[in-house]
Amino acid sequence: MEILAIGSHFDDVEIGCGGILLDHKEKGDNITIAVLYADDPLVGDVRVRAEEQNQSCQMLSANLKKFWYQNDIPQIVHELDKIKASILYLPHETDYHQDHYKAFQVGKAVSRNNKMTMMAYLTPTSYNYYPNAFKEINLDDKLNLIGCFKTQAERRPDYLVTMKAQHKFFGALIGVEHAEGFIFHRMIL
Repeated sequence: MEILAIGSHFDDVEIGCGGILLDHKEKGDNITIAVLYADDPLVGDVRVRAEEQNQSCQMLSANLKKFWYQNDIPQIVHELDKIKASILYLPHETDYHQDHYKAFQVGKAVSRNNKMTMMAYLTPTSYNYYPNAFKEINLDDKLNLIGCFKTQAERRPDYLVTMKAQHKFFGALIGVEHAEGFIFHRMIL
């Protein structure tokens, strides 16, 4: 099965849906992570962050597609259309960060002609997020994956605290210890 996970920046996908991606890896699915703004210099050295992303992709056995700020949405969509994903993970559309909202727009465009399940994940800047689908995760494994992004963990330790609390809450909703929550936009059975 082809899996596409879209994020705006290095580490967005892992924070938002790293647990379920680890599950896809265990099932032998082909995973592609698309980072739309791989040249964002505002949150650290781009080369160092790219290496952190490469480490994460190795842990997930995932392919990496990097894009830049100068790429417009049609260019990105054209490239991602080639993947023919069965499942698409993308940031939730209601988000304070403009780049996350653009990533949602790209994902929505990629899904337009393809029969794919489309699920939005939670980012630290999402709001009005009411998940309607949950997946039990191994939090230690997800934290190990996110550990690839040392520069960001040092820069924003509050993200990890918030993420852990969210996963405990989502888990309590379905009677497990930890879970990721998603909003289904489309489900193909």
